[in-house]
Amino acid sequence: MVKRALAALMLLAAPLFANELYLDRKSITTSDTITITVTLEGDFASLDSVEIPLKNLIIEGEPSTSTSYSFINGTASHQRILHYVARPRGEGEAVAGPIVLQLPSGLRDTLEAVTAEVVPDRSAGSNDALTVLRGLIADGRPPIFVVAETDRDEVFAGQEVVVTWTLYNAATLEQWGITEGPKLDDFWAEEIPVNGESPRREVMDNLIIERLPVRRVALFPLRSGTLTVGPLSIAAAVMMPTGRTLPWGRFEGRVEEVRWRSAPLTINVKPLPPGPPVDAAGDLTLRCAPAVQTNGGPVVVPVTLLGRGNLRAAAAPRFAGPIDGTFQQGEGKVAVSRSRVDATMTRTWRYLIFPAHEGRFNVPPIASTIVTGKGQRTELRCEAQTLTVEAASDAALPPRGEGMTPRARAVKVAQVGPWIIGAMLAVIAIVLAFPRVRRAWSRKRELDALIAGRTAAQIREAVDAWLARRKLEPAMLLAERSDRGDALRALRSLLDGLEHERMEFDRGELRARVADLLATIAA
Repeated sequence: MVKRALAALMLLAAPLFANELYLDRKSITTSDTITITVTLEGDFASLDSVEIPLKNLIIEGEPSTSTSYSFINGTASHQRILHYVARPRGEGEAVAGPIVLQLPSGLRDTLEAVTAEVVPDRSAGSNDALTVLRGLIADGRPPIFVVAETDRDEVFAGQEVVVTWTLYNAATLEQWGITEGPKLDDFWAEEIPVNGESPRREVMDNLIIERLPVRRVALFPLRSGTLTVGPLSIAAAVMMPTGRTLPWGRFEGRVEEVRWRSAPLTINVKPLPPGPPVDAAGDLTLRCAPAVQTNGGPVVVPVTLLGRGNLRAAAAPRFAGPIDGTFQQGEGKVAVSRSRVDATMTRTWRYLIFPAHEGRFNVPPIASTIVTGKGQRTELRCEAQTLTVEAASDAALPPRGEGMTPRARAVKVAQVGPWIIGAMLAVIAIVLAFPRVRRAWSRKRELDALIAGRTAAQIREAVDAWLARRKLEPAMLLAERSDRGDALRALRSLLDGLEHERMEFDRGELRARVADLLATIAA
């Protein structure tokens, strides 16, 4: 009888102690995340969420949940597993728990606290791939990270430097995405597409790792000094083995979210060396097309400056000698050509020369003074050209003001006509676009109502209420694999960082992420 009573008590008590609380690792770094897993068995699996006391930890977002049912030999079992992603507040001991589970029936269980040690991140602050990889392996963290590198150590103001952010991965990667772009306030930036590039494999410390460029930008410094290129942040889902073996020799694993923020870069931008003024800076070439005169009009000389440099502010090349006539210069147009490794700017001017006499005419040399990538002043030059011309006057151009000839007036009307037609088309476009503009105004008012004067926590509450009014459950949306799910996860990530002061409050970035969520929900 005693044995039977003890057996019955053990059967009744078993469900109480099958619940479990554990952390996925015992040591993490200050820039890492840790997964808190709560396993609920039997009647306790009816709990949708649990309250977890935390020390030196911050839970990010809602938990991911998995539920299972089984019915074996007439006995039903129910299990619910909750995964919480948390980030440390700082160095020291991190504690989750103890958790007190309480059911309406009075059934109660207490899960003991679990701890982890938070240590400084030895990998953070470096853009050396080998250093970062060794630090991650030493800390037992997934070997996936991003580093930034430049093609030049230093440049002069206005010259081009190309920055590439490369994803290194030796983990079982499920998915990844860029969560925050770098700040480039002191540069003119030209994006270089990397979409067509494929991962390349290499061996680092006897580990096969894939390298994939995820962003490449040609930067043109707007001033001299030590300029900073901000970090780029990614989030990735990585499959991590749990150490348990399933039937047929397969290993059980879980998906873990990994976040990484590349170290910032500093670029030494030197001022232009002392000396006479220059027209542009960079590795440039000057090209002049053959001079041509048509039907007694002006002599036309197309002049092109091209190369790796910021030509948007470049001065026009000049004639290196006198002109026997009058001269007009057309405004230079800028075009950008992007290869896989850099960006090249091209700026073209159209020079009009009106010869004072007919016969042999000399077009003087055309020159431009630049500073090369090595800091040397040099003169780019197109040689003089000679051709036979007819005399021409700039009066042949449409005159301005009164006293126009009938032919000039006809030309003037021909010039103004397209502007009148364009204005009419613009009015029609405005009428057609009015509903869209009204929707944009309405969305802006909605955006202002969600953000203006609110803290990060208040913005989260306002956004959740806005979603609820549209019959959308935030917890379900966070788990949804869609554009709107991505938009909400990106916003929540930023709000969590701002609320707990892990990042600088960037009102522009916050506004952009809320606007992206509104747009994807409305789509």
